Amino acid sequence: MPPTLYPNAWLPPAWDHGTLDNWSPLIANEDQMIVIVHGRPFDPGVLGNMIALPPPGGRLPGAWPRLVTRGGTSHIRLANWNYRTHPSDNPDSASIPDALDPAYGIEVNIGSLDLLGGSEFSVGAIGVKNGSREYDAFKTYSWGNRPVDILAGNPQWPLSRFKTVLRGIFTSLGGDTSTIVLGIRTIQAKLENLIERSYYAGTGGLEGPLTFKGRVKPEVWGRRRKVPMLLINKDQQIWQVAVKLGAVLGVFDIGLPVSYSGNDYVSYEALSAAAVADGYYSTCITHGLIKFGRPVVKPVADVDGPAEIGYTAPAIIRYLVENRLTFAYNLSGDEVESVSFAKAESARGWTVGVWLDGETTATTVIDRLMRSIGGWAVPNRLGQLTLGLYKLPSNPLITLTESDIDDSDISLEARRPAVRRLVVGVRPTTAVHSAGEISAAATEEQRLAVAEQYRYVARTASVSDADAITHVIDTDLDDEDDADQLLAELLPLLSTATHLYSIPLRGLPFRHWVGDVRGLRHSRFGYSNGAAGMVLGIRESSSGDNRLRWLGPAGRMVNG
Repeated sequence: MPPTLYPNAWLPPAWDHGTLDNWSPLIANEDQMIVIVHGRPFDPGVLGNMIALPPPGGRLPGAWPRLVTRGGTSHIRLANWNYRTHPSDNPDSASIPDALDPAYGIEVNIGSLDLLGGSEFSVGAIGVKNGSREYDAFKTYSWGNRPVDILAGNPQWPLSRFKTVLRGIFTSLGGDTSTIVLGIRTIQAKLENLIERSYYAGTGGLEGPLTFKGRVKPEVWGRRRKVPMLLINKDQQIWQVAVKLGAVLGVFDIGLPVSYSGNDYVSYEALSAAAVADGYYSTCITHGLIKFGRPVVKPVADVDGPAEIGYTAPAIIRYLVENRLTFAYNLSGDEVESVSFAKAESARGWTVGVWLDGETTATTVIDRLMRSIGGWAVPNRLGQLTLGLYKLPSNPLITLTESDIDDSDISLEARRPAVRRLVVGVRPTTAVHSAGEISAAATEEQRLAVAEQYRYVARTASVSDADAITHVIDTDLDDEDDADQLLAELLPLLSTATHLYSIPLRGLPFRHWVGDVRGLRHSRFGYSNGAAGMVLGIRESSSGDNRLRWLGPAGRMVNG
């Protein structure tokens, strides 16, 4: 079913309950809105039962034996106004007490004025009024890593019609005798943890010499050029590029190519026993190993990481978040918004590469990869990691007008000049060589391949603005044609001077999220005819001060 376009708003099909915009009454009158927090802590007092294992002799006569269990999920629902569910709801005709202050608050931002890179997502704590001590039992529950849904709706609606404002996870319980404070996080917090790695034991062979003990083993995901190696067996001249590879595309020493023997071995032991001719190398792709026929000085390699991980930003990010955040933090399949990953793969499924040497967080790698394809990664309201791509905004589904904006009005946060010349760095050299580390016999092309960190591709726009600038974006793209496609996508967006506005809204910004294309029509700022822009940030709180950060083409400001 296609999305429905309403006169004042667009809702995804899952939020569509008929012919009218269900958010309109909330936005028109914020006082009508009710926020309900639905938490599912572990309650040791909940009793349950389960089928017991049959005795050795088989099932006893009659029913299967059952055991009483203690402890289970408790469903806690609290609101910022008294509410009663409808007979058709589950639970039916249940009272949800007015106990929240504040009910919730979030702030999320993507990118910056250069429109590429990271994201930030913070969630304010939930306050539970406990002056009469009626919620003291909460202190006996286990809240950490337990799910929570924050819902919003009209007091006349059945609970089934409320919308999910945010899906998250409880982190802690605190507060004092009069207020219980429940901390919340989103999956963004999981991504700020270190990537799970393996370490050399220093016991010889694949575990390296004793001096390597405790050192992080290197890894390559995607395609990387001029990757340095670690000498794990000096006598055998066996070097390790990464714990596992998909292919070795070329090997170099002091800038000069080394010839491949044509032999790849399945194990370290087989490679160690093999003879390699002077001036050649052999490989063990399974363990990312290269053995030289003679001692080398500064070997590097062009390599592909394991094929099962993939070679594009969406594929590598998905592998990372589902497999490498340790068991406690890995994202489940329903915590990844698959449609956005598929769209990013289809639109900008370009070859990229990641080299991991020391410890690093998932966020660092994700931001770098999304910067390389002109995009961002951030959780959506349903707690799913979502990918988005920057491009010239057009055809906004919603246009903000003066009736949507709070009386305190808009403020200008920053100006960004037009970009006349856009330059993209591509095919990064992982281990850049100094002049003294390059052979005098190297050709100019060979020298540049190891001496310069990037190759550069550029495009120029026809811009009359005297303040227009040259802007450089360094990426982990491997192919110059892909870099040129990135230029073609971003230059139309960046070649226009833009303004970043903070827009205070009437009511809560349910209909908006970061990355959304939104129009702005406002007489004061020179947008009387309207303009399309992009939402770079949202501040949303049940206690007020709700804002969008909107980036759009510069208008003529009359006052300010």
